Amino acid sequence: MRININLKCERNTIIPFNYQYQLSTAIYNFIYSNDKDFAEKLHRSKDFKFFTHSWLFMPKSKVCKDGIICKDGNAFFKVSSPNDELMTNLIKGLFKTGNLCINNINFEVTSIINEKGYNSNIKKMKTISPILLRTKKERNGVDDIGGLKIYDLLPQEDSEKFYQNLKNNLKRKYSIYYNKDYENCDLDFDINILESKSKRVKIKDSFQRCSNLKFEIGGDEDLINFAYDCGLGELNSMGFGMIDIYSYKR
Repeated sequence: MRININLKCERNTIIPFNYQYQLSTAIYNFIYSNDKDFAEKLHRSKDFKFFTHSWLFMPKSKVCKDGIICKDGNAFFKVSSPNDELMTNLIKGLFKTGNLCINNINFEVTSIINEKGYNSNIKKMKTISPILLRTKKERNGVDDIGGLKIYDLLPQEDSEKFYQNLKNNLKRKYSIYYNKDYENCDLDFDINILESKSKRVKIKDSFQRCSNLKFEIGGDEDLINFAYDCGLGELNSMGFGMIDIYSYKR
């Protein structure tokens, strides 16, 4: 299930660049306002949360040194999940609360629109929040006293490892959600990257490198549909890895 949430704030409001964590927190708060027990269980879970969201879209905006100027006050973002209970709690919470606060900036929720699910005829996709993937490597090629270090994966730096981790991550999420045996999961998919741009994002007190992609995708429809609902890569519930339809002219 996927929804589009339309927002309204004061004209020429400046949105800080690193608002993503606060947007994720707001989503949890909406769920909490409708079902406290469900929200607390979701928050305590150490495994995947099985939902993702885009970043804010501001059709009329301008970048300044302090952030993004929302010129006409209109903005929107998307949330999706294969978990209908989660989405129902979110929608009811949005209607109950009616507003969203980011960095002391108040947004009114003006409308919530249901969007169509994945269409198997669609093969060209794009990220609407960047994909985050990480791996552990020896420091400078040597497993020293500090042990293994976590590195961010980018397709332009290590395409083979990026693709492998992307596939393994999605198949593991799929297997856990549908209670299937991961080791014997024979579902698969392939992507052909058409365009890749790296992005540096602040998560709480640290920075991560991630990737905005435009790509072609093919493979098992169930797995691709799950990626459309749940997101690609890591930290989907923090606003990473949401994908959408990409239309372009050759």
